Amino acid sequence: DSTVKVSYRPGVSTPAAMKAITEGEDEMEPFLDFMSRLIVDWDIVSDGKAVGTAPESLATVPMPVLQRVMQGVLADASTSGEAESSSESG
Repeated sequence: DSTVKVSYRPGVSTPAAMKAITEGEDEMEPFLDFMSRLIVDWDIVSDGKAVGTAPESLATVPMPVLQRVMQGVLADASTSGEAESSSESG
């Protein structure tokens, strides 16, 4: 396992935002948009380069990694705005 350090915007994870992820036919675009607004910065690297947090960059990250980051952030949302999430790939 490796650890991903994430800085995020706690105010983005509202019930309305979470509902928007699950509505509609295309679930991936709303999810990537939500994650892009949620994540301020993280330390994920691919091929020696930092992976950005724009939706297009997030689309290149394995889904299990994004899910673990989101779970870690939501679990930590009541604290300072930083979370660590364990991931098998990173």
